[in-house]
Amino acid sequence: MWRFAMVCLCVFSFSVATSQAVTYERIADINPGYGGGGAGGLTVYDGDLYFIANNVAHGSNNELWKWDGAAVSQAAEIRPGDEGSGINSLAVHDGKLYFSARDDNSTLELWSYDPVAGALEVPDNSPAWNPQTHAELISYGANLYFRATDFSTVGTELGKYNGTSQAVIDIAPGPGTSYPQGFILYNGALHFLANSGDGAGSELFSYNGAALARLTDIDPGLDAGDPRNMAVYDGDLYFSAKDGVTGNELWRYDPATGPELVEDIVPGGIYDSGNPSNMTAYDGKLYFSADGGSGAGNELWRYDVVTDTAALFWNINQLPPPSGGEDPEHESWPSQFFEYEGLLYFAADDGVHGRELWATDGDTAWLVLDIYAGQYGSGVGGFCIYDGGLYFSADDGQTGSEVGYIQGEYTQTTAIFRIPEPATLAMLGCGALGALVSRRRRNRV
Repeated sequence: MWRFAMVCLCVFSFSVATSQAVTYERIADINPGYGGGGAGGLTVYDGDLYFIANNVAHGSNNELWKWDGAAVSQAAEIRPGDEGSGINSLAVHDGKLYFSARDDNSTLELWSYDPVAGALEVPDNSPAWNPQTHAELISYGANLYFRATDFSTVGTELGKYNGTSQAVIDIAPGPGTSYPQGFILYNGALHFLANSGDGAGSELFSYNGAALARLTDIDPGLDAGDPRNMAVYDGDLYFSAKDGVTGNELWRYDPATGPELVEDIVPGGIYDSGNPSNMTAYDGKLYFSADGGSGAGNELWRYDVVTDTAALFWNINQLPPPSGGEDPEHESWPSQFFEYEGLLYFAADDGVHGRELWATDGDTAWLVLDIYAGQYGSGVGGFCIYDGGLYFSADDGQTGSEVGYIQGEYTQTTAIFRIPEPATLAMLGCGALGALVSRRRRNRV
């Protein structure tokens, strides 16, 4: 069952000047008060920006919403009431928006949405497989791929939907579970981490629509190489992995030569790890977060394939750790890297402003906007480009986590938040939250 609701734009505003001379304008709020709409899963589809949000103050009524550039509306209420459908993992494929959701107390199933038909559950149509709890949806070729579970037959495996029926690629044959994850498109095929049950543990696999192949055995024997945090850079697939000799370090895979250790960030053995993650290619280099073991903690690193060197690029959180060693509060933990208008944006905590919006141009890094003024941070993340702007979710300290965007030329940035709001208890409304910040390209924090 589905319901479709369109709502009007309600506008309220006030301005607050922050210590960074930023003008902040709040216009509306999908879940009034501090609770927040918990917006996430931002996905562009059919000319609009779709996302997941909750409009119940003390519930978890996550449903499908959309922004058309002027107004916010609830696109579909899959499970009427305050409990919500548990919608997650939005992906566009073959002219429709797909996701995982439920319309009752049962498990999550595969659903589709289009503006004409609304939200519809996708039938299983397979006597040999009853997939549930679909996750990590990704479009590849003529099929929609995902991870799903059939508790009675094949466990958690790789599934695909061709527009008519769902089928399983049983990586660990029988009731065993391969648990495929971290899907990424590379070299014309779908790549991911899985455990086929052949004794190699969790390793790198590929599937080209017809053939399945295990590509690595980084840690020979029963132990797993566990390749994660994958990113395509300079024609190769980079990731973190462990080989039983070094710790969890930076690796790459070349189809011609196989897997190779790129950088042992923290030398010493299996218990000494740089733990590189959140890898993203930008401006000819690979950026990631890592801990070099020097006391700086988890900070912003980059690797240059030309010089074949990896090094700490920017120590964002320079507060000294407490006596006795490192502390998560004294590390910036950069993540959510996303390129937009020639800059690489990301979330980080400098120890002063909390987790906020940062950017780098490859020369330096700076705080773009202190959305939640003070030490707590807005928790910015979930970046997506729509209609020329960079959209994301953030908590401004007044409304909870909602949807916002920044847009502008390379030399000047304008930050605006767009947030829906219920008009009455019976009818949902919408609105926008705005904040404006201008900075010259060299005037960095």
